[in-house]
Amino acid sequence: MEDKVQPEYKATQVVEVGGSEEKVKAFREAYLDGTLTVNSSKLAQKIIDFERSLDYPSRTDSKE
Repeated sequence: MEDKVQPEYKATQVVEVGGSEEKVKAFREAYLDGTLTVNSSKLAQKIIDFERSLDYPSRTDSKE
């Protein structure tokens, strides 16, 4: 059985907010064991949606 390579990790300060500590732990474990996958199309769409939700002046609204 192969030993898994563990990255250097030094815990600093842990702030528990609701169940977020468990979520972060689950993400970290999935990352370390190689099972974490990302749907790049879905992530890109979420980023686009977030950027659109920001209060930027629209380019079409500018009157020069």
